[in-house]
Amino acid sequence: FCHLSYILMFIDVLILLIYLVRLAFIGLLFQTHFKTGINLIVSYYRIESQLIDACIFYQRSSKIDDNKKLIVRVPRYFFKLEHNQIYLFIENSIKFTGQFDNLDISPALSGLVVDSKYKSSNSLFMIFQLTTANFKQLEFTTLDDFIHFAVKKRNELKVDDNNILKGHILLSGKTGSGKTFAMINLSLQMLVQKINVSVIDPKNSDLSVISEISGIKCGTNADSALEMIKTYRNSMNNRKIEMNQLLKDNIASDFNDFKMTANYLVIDELAALQMIFSKEQKAEFNSVLAEVILQGRQLGFFLLVTLQQANANLISTNIREQFNSVIVLGKSEIQTYKTAFGMGIDIPTRRIDKGSGWLKQDTNESVKYIAFPALNFDIAKAFKHISKSRANT
Repeated sequence: FCHLSYILMFIDVLILLIYLVRLAFIGLLFQTHFKTGINLIVSYYRIESQLIDACIFYQRSSKIDDNKKLIVRVPRYFFKLEHNQIYLFIENSIKFTGQFDNLDISPALSGLVVDSKYKSSNSLFMIFQLTTANFKQLEFTTLDDFIHFAVKKRNELKVDDNNILKGHILLSGKTGSGKTFAMINLSLQMLVQKINVSVIDPKNSDLSVISEISGIKCGTNADSALEMIKTYRNSMNNRKIEMNQLLKDNIASDFNDFKMTANYLVIDELAALQMIFSKEQKAEFNSVLAEVILQGRQLGFFLLVTLQQANANLISTNIREQFNSVIVLGKSEIQTYKTAFGMGIDIPTRRIDKGSGWLKQDTNESVKYIAFPALNFDIAKAFKHISKSRANT
């Protein structure tokens, strides 16, 4: 009997060690050092007691043992790693589905926070999308480091190595939220990647200065802005003619498949631009804007639009829904989040600093916390250097 007990104890210890190694390996795969693996182990063992405290358990029998304790079992749960993202799956049931809608699992987690939660497509699990609580903003102290970051993949703009901004981009945030900070990041990436860029800056501020330094075309008044977007539309239509011939032998391809260069029209503060238009100019501009956003994705003609508030009066719902990457920086009102991301999107509670906020991609049903990199080098000198390099190649 003693030998059997030792064997069973050894098996239990072995199973525990295997599980601990497995969780630590997930932490290593997540590329956040061994500490994340430890946090997952701690979280795993905390979740069970926290679910019981929240009365989320099955009571399979009314039997009471000698210590007068109910015999209960919590729903099955496990961690999963997909595309460098950690998820917590908790088994759903009729009994718990209402409780899960209001459940905040964060107190049960160690060193992790919930970015979003949603039911699986078959409703069998409640899924919590997690990230490390010690999120660190990228920082570049030299232009060379930034260039290395920016050129890893052609025609892709990034916030960090895990968050790529796809297609048309809508960037919203109040004054002081870091919109200009984000625009400088993205504009510099465009120049580094030799993406064709043109700018509309009705405020005649930071972007117009950067454009002058870099030799980028910039419209600052109603007439030049309208002419610029019409020229942009015409260039898009010219590529459409070119690609129509190529698509005959390559159905369902896009500009990337044909090694074509991406194009971006950057429109800073759409609300300020709408104010300087006459009624006729505004109608024509919005018509061309809609044409570009509806047709430009396959052709490689994109828009990067900023505004202080995602207001339905400034940008209609059917146009907003065509933006592939929607960002709200800084703290905003609930209505701004609803207009930007759509109804039914949960915004987690989290500290938001300048240059950070929430990103929703068109293929995702939830938002993700992001923070644009800090550029601790001479910005003006960097734009001059990159534009000079482009001119010489």
